[in-house]
Amino acid sequence: MKILEILYRNPLNFIGIVFLSTMALFSCQKVVDINLNSVPKQNVIEAEITNQPGPFSFKITKTVNYDEENNFPAISGAVVKVSDNSGNSETLTETAPGIYTANVMQGVPGRTYYLDIFAEGKEYHAESTMPQAVNFDTLVNIKEISFGDTFRYVNAIFLDPVGVDNYYRFVTFHNDTLLKTIIIANDQFMDGSYIPVGIYDYKINFEIGDTLKVVMQCIDKNVFEYFKTLSTLGGYSETASPANPTTNINNGALGYFNATSTQTKTVVIQ
Repeated sequence: MKILEILYRNPLNFIGIVFLSTMALFSCQKVVDINLNSVPKQNVIEAEITNQPGPFSFKITKTVNYDEENNFPAISGAVVKVSDNSGNSETLTETAPGIYTANVMQGVPGRTYYLDIFAEGKEYHAESTMPQAVNFDTLVNIKEISFGDTFRYVNAIFLDPVGVDNYYRFVTFHNDTLLKTIIIANDQFMDGSYIPVGIYDYKINFEIGDTLKVVMQCIDKNVFEYFKTLSTLGGYSETASPANPTTNINNGALGYFNATSTQTKTVVIQ
């Protein structure tokens, strides 16, 4: 209990540690700058398969210029296939413009998944290994008062497995609305320890009675690197970026393919 008491008493210090651990290796990443005016369009692939029951929907769109609104044109007519290292495979069905759905494939921790796409005359390939799930212990309400202002958020608490490199992403819904703030962590400085991760949004002040649903994702290193560089380039938010984040998809596509084990918890702000 002493460990948890320390975490609750000093949450902002540990939030800083978590974010420092995610940013420490950024200088080693190669980021490709792009022209902010008119540039050739690129395909954007957002694909995710989890250990939860499907179906799973993948999105394929096309980029717009940096100064344009984020209304990304859908890419229809692509051939999308997902398979794993156990011999399972499925060709996805386009269920809406640019949306491709896997109805049979299921995610199993420990397996490696392969994504193959043929779209607009180009082939794309990506791989992602689904980590073992790490138990999501609890969500804890935190209230901080600074210069007369009250700031409410929650800490996601979990025990990191010892001796294993782990990478985490937290997806948050505020009153059923998906938040765009990128929240990621790793165990570089806290291997085998209880880790608190602050769940908040830069643009929203959580109020008493609000509901937060938090999805804890265990992700592989390549997916972690994607969101780390995206958060740096885009100001910690999943918005348009003036440069290309790292990606695990080849042949010039943007986006990511994420095989993730997930757990979900919900809390009411107090």
